[in-house]
Amino acid sequence: MLDEFSVSAPAGFPDHPHRGFETVTYMLEGAFTHQDFSGHRGTIRAGDLQWMTAGRGIIHSEMPAGEGVQKGLQLWINLSSKDKMIEPRYRSCRARM
Repeated sequence: MLDEFSVSAPAGFPDHPHRGFETVTYMLEGAFTHQDFSGHRGTIRAGDLQWMTAGRGIIHSEMPAGEGVQKGLQLWINLSSKDKMIEPRYRSCRARM
């Protein structure tokens, strides 16, 4: 599933659980901060990419990290049955400017 989102502070996505899939987030405008219970934390800005693997389970938040409207795209990927119980992971990739 591909989701286009648009969020302004103080709204966002406070702590919530996921399991069995991955999300790939691409920021179009603004910035978002990811934080999870596994100790991963990162802020992505316009042009940056974030890859979060929920695997066997993760609790995380994604909150606006700036003023105004934060816009992005999020691709949800259902993991194959053999990968649904892997360890949670997080990675961010900075845009080359």
